[in-house]
Amino acid sequence: MPYLPRYARHCTFYKEMVFLMFSVMESGALMTGVRRLKEKLLPTLIILMLTPFVLRFCIPLMDESEITAIDRKADFISAQYEECEPIVIESSTDFESYGFPGNGTNSNPYIIEGVNISSLTSCISISNVNDIFVIRDCFLKSNRTPNYVIQLLNVVNSTIEENVIIGGSQGIRCLQSISLRLIRNTICDSGSGLVFINSLKATATGNSIYGHATGVELVYTSQCVFSANRIYANTQHGLTVDAGSEFNSFTFNLIGWNGLGASYSRNAVDGGGNNNWFTNSWSDYTPPGPYNISGDSNSQDLDPIELIDSEGPWINAPEDIVMGEGSPVIVSWNPRDIFPFQYTLLLNGMITSAGVWIDEEISFDLQYLEPGDYNIILAVADGSGNTTEDIVFASVLYIILGDIGTELVAYASILSVVILIMILCIVKKRP
Repeated sequence: MPYLPRYARHCTFYKEMVFLMFSVMESGALMTGVRRLKEKLLPTLIILMLTPFVLRFCIPLMDESEITAIDRKADFISAQYEECEPIVIESSTDFESYGFPGNGTNSNPYIIEGVNISSLTSCISISNVNDIFVIRDCFLKSNRTPNYVIQLLNVVNSTIEENVIIGGSQGIRCLQSISLRLIRNTICDSGSGLVFINSLKATATGNSIYGHATGVELVYTSQCVFSANRIYANTQHGLTVDAGSEFNSFTFNLIGWNGLGASYSRNAVDGGGNNNWFTNSWSDYTPPGPYNISGDSNSQDLDPIELIDSEGPWINAPEDIVMGEGSPVIVSWNPRDIFPFQYTLLLNGMITSAGVWIDEEISFDLQYLEPGDYNIILAVADGSGNTTEDIVFASVLYIILGDIGTELVAYASILSVVILIMILCIVKKRP
C-alpha cells in the first residue's frame, strides 16, 4: 500500500467497524422490541429504523464535516469551447453558410471564434478567397499525422490569434498567401509547427511553438517578421530558412533547446539571403560576441542574449482528499512556466496519462475510483529539462445505501438505538 497519512490509512477500516457494531446493536434492539412490545408500538419501531434516512436530510453537515467537496471543473481546456465539425471554406458563400459573423472586409472580417475541433482530418481549411477573416480563441487538434490542423491557401490580410493548435503533420500551413498575422498562438506536438511556402509579408508575434520535429519552416517565403516568439524543445530544428527565402526579420525571439544532442546548433538554420537576425535569445550562446547562425548564408545575430532557464515549473499543491465513492470530485493543478513542455499523471505509481503540456489546468477525475487509498502524482517538465511534481493523497470511502455516507449511518444508528432503549425502559416501568 502506498504511504498515506495515518488518518487516511485507517479511517476506512475504523469507520466500517463502527458502522458494523452499531448496526448489530440496532438490529438486536429492534428484534427485542418486536418480541416484547405490543403490536401498537410497531409503528414506532419502523420510524426508528428509518431514522438514518431521515437524518440524511436533516443533518447534512455531518456528512460534509468528513468528506472533501471540490467543485467540478473542466477535465481539459477543450471543454471551454463549443464543439464543431471540421471547417472547409472555398468561397465567400461558405463563410455565410457556416453562419460566421462579418462580411469579409477590413472593418468587419468574418470571425471564426471559440470552437473546439478534434478531428482525424484537418480542422480548418480556407483556400482561394479574397475575404478577410479572423480565427480566434479556438481549440484545434488533428489526431492523424497526414493532415494539417490549419491550412491556408491563397488568402490575404487575415489573422490567426490566440488559438491552441495541437497535432497533425503541420500545425499551421500557409501557402501562396500574403500579409497574414499570427499572434499569441500555442502550436505544439506536430511534425512541423508553423510552415510558410511561397508566401509574403507575414507577421508572427508572441507565439509558443514547441514539441515538433521542426518548429518553423520558411520555404520560398520573403519579407516576413518574426518577433517575440518562443521556439523551443523541437527535436530536429527550431527554425529553418531555405535558400529561396530572403529579407526576413527575426528579432527578440526566445530560441532554445532544439535538436538537443546534435553535433552542431539546431536552434536555427539559415540557407537564404539577406535575412536579419537581431537581439534574439539563444540557449547555446556563450558571451561575448555575435551568435553564428547555422547554414550556408553565414548569418549572425549581432546583439544576441544568452537564454538560461534553471528554475523548475511552478505548481500549486491541492489538499489531500477524503471522499465517498462515486462522488463527483476532481483534483486540479495549475502549473506555470514560460516554457511548458510535457506532463505525466500517475495513479499509485502507474501512468494514467501523459502528453504535451499547454500551460493550462491539468485535472484528474476521482469519481470512478474504487474504495481504497490512492496517491496521484502530477509531474511537469519545461522545455529546458527542469521538472517539478506534486502528490495528492486520496481516500475513497464506501458509501452505504446509495449516497448515504458510512459516518452518517453510524451516527443515525447510535441515535436510533438510544431512543429505542429509552422507549423499552418506559414501557418496562408501566404496570
